[in-house]
Amino acid sequence: MPLTHTELEGIFRDPNLPDRERFVTLAHTLAEQHPYEVGRTRIVFHTNTDVMKVPIAEEGLLDSWREANWSQRYGKTGEIPIATAVEEFIDDVPVLRMERVRMPTREEHHTLPRWTGSVDCAQVGWTAAGELVAFDL
Repeated sequence: MPLTHTELEGIFRDPNLPDRERFVTLAHTLAEQHPYEVGRTRIVFHTNTDVMKVPIAEEGLLDSWREANWSQRYGKTGEIPIATAVEEFIDDVPVLRMERVRMPTREEHHTLPRWTGSVDCAQVGWTAAGELVAFDL
């Protein structure tokens, strides 16, 4: 069940987040349409084909910018391949749209390449094309 507008406001507690109410309103709208999970700096909405990462703190804005920049600059050919990501604006709110990945099973974690240990909490998975990529830096 989606969080209420009041509960969502509690998640967006960073006073440095600009136009905070726009972020809350967008998150409320998306929460009515998509499953989601709340992270430390962003709330992530899962669609059928991708994920949308909405910042809940100023640090989340920087995280999204960094992931979009890394994805566009290095893509899947860099030292740490990253899922395809672009920053877009929905109702004047910057949102990171990233391709959806399948996370490894417990058994698969033991066979992952060494580079995955450099990714925050080994947040990696396989794209629909079977490419192993990071989805959170």
